[in-house]
Amino acid sequence: MIPGVTEPPMLTKRSTRVRQAPVSFKARARQTTYDRYNYDDSFRTTRDAPVNNKVRKYFPGYSIFTGVITSYYPSTDTYHLLFDDGDEERDSYENIQKYIEGTAEYDQEHKTALALTVSLDTAMTSAATMTPSATEPNHYKDAMKAPVSAEWKAACDIEMKKLRERSCWTVVKRADIPKGTRVMGCRWTFKYKRDETGALSKVSHHSRYVAKALHKSRTYTTSRASHQ
Repeated sequence: MIPGVTEPPMLTKRSTRVRQAPVSFKARARQTTYDRYNYDDSFRTTRDAPVNNKVRKYFPGYSIFTGVITSYYPSTDTYHLLFDDGDEERDSYENIQKYIEGTAEYDQEHKTALALTVSLDTAMTSAATMTPSATEPNHYKDAMKAPVSAEWKAACDIEMKKLRERSCWTVVKRADIPKGTRVMGCRWTFKYKRDETGALSKVSHHSRYVAKALHKSRTYTTSRASHQ
């Protein structure tokens, strides 16, 4: 019989390995604009360049105001703007590019300002030239007495044509209506249609034939009675 292999005795019951604490890494502190301004020559030159430049800023609804960039503040990464009328502002590097002539940002801002100016001018001109004849009638009789009665009548004809095509009612003689049946009252409404600037559209006269609000109830007949 062959004897089994005997394991060598352990010299110690404890592991000889030394436990080491995991290595920790500290994130590098984020560099501020103030730090970059002090240590990065290229960054400092870029930020100082706008100082003493003239600016033109558009204020919607007012006008374009001119001024000058007087100072740069590295701690907040902003500029001091002094306008000719004495007003003062602080703005970022990105925003002042829109006010300095010759930059791509200025050209884009100028186009946007021009479009806004044209829209505002068109809306104000349209509102100023509105005449009493542009008042929306409250009743059918008022519409037929208006200087543009032909346009209102045409709008009514279009509405009636649509309602007939959809079979919205059946015309019956009043004598044929069962006694005690309440007939739904209706009225005409008139509205001008305007575009996004407030000006009248090419086809501006619109009319609707609707049930009177107080008569919108299921207890009323949906038939339209004639006065025959």
